[in-house]
Amino acid sequence: LGLISLSAMEAGRTIFLGSYTQGEFEVLLDRSVELFQQHGLGRPTSFRPGGTSLISDNDYKAMNYAGNIPGDGIGEFEVTTLRKMLAGTTAGASSYLNELYEGFSGSASPKDLETALQLVYAYATNPRKDPVAFKKTMDDYKVFLQNADDAPDNVFGDTIAAVFSSNNPREKKPTVADLDQISLDRSFEFYKSRFADASGQTFIFVGNFDVAQVTPLLETYLGGLPSANGTSKFVDRGVRPLTGNTTR
Repeated sequence: LGLISLSAMEAGRTIFLGSYTQGEFEVLLDRSVELFQQHGLGRPTSFRPGGTSLISDNDYKAMNYAGNIPGDGIGEFEVTTLRKMLAGTTAGASSYLNELYEGFSGSASPKDLETALQLVYAYATNPRKDPVAFKKTMDDYKVFLQNADDAPDNVFGDTIAAVFSSNNPREKKPTVADLDQISLDRSFEFYKSRFADASGQTFIFVGNFDVAQVTPLLETYLGGLPSANGTSKFVDRGVRPLTGNTTR
């Protein structure tokens, strides 16, 4: 698809390949990436602890757009162009960055698995920083906030969030003033930092894939992910429900 340059990749190698009952197999690459396969629909996913919990409370507002970065596209390709490039294939994949984890999620038939793996590699190594998409997201959310408190469902949801987080500022709905503090540059840099080292990523592949055909693709695209053999775990930011009886 022209999303990545194979010449710039340094593929990993398999250091363990184990087979289990019912066609399941496990692959361990030398880049500290583990992969497990089970039968079913073609859905590659991965996870690693960390996520936005690694952002300090003081920096949280400024970096709060980090989880939106995957939705803005890859490299020079914005989302609409990317969808057109993938037309006619069953491949789809993206990265994600939530409160406690980061990783990848996608789907593909066996014949389009390589395309899905290319997307995984591209989202990790060549994310897109799109000021136009960022501004539109901020502007749209500001419009939403203007009338948000007029909707009972929104008020109820805000109350539930407050109760289940003890009014933790990380869980509160942002205000317009909060949105003005969000930095695209800082959010983008945090996103890149979380995907600059794939060590500890555990991939799970659900699908009827041929082990002999799939393993070289895994070595190329997942083994080629940058790795510094680091460790990662999420940080407990003390988000807890209120205790006792709460009346609102």
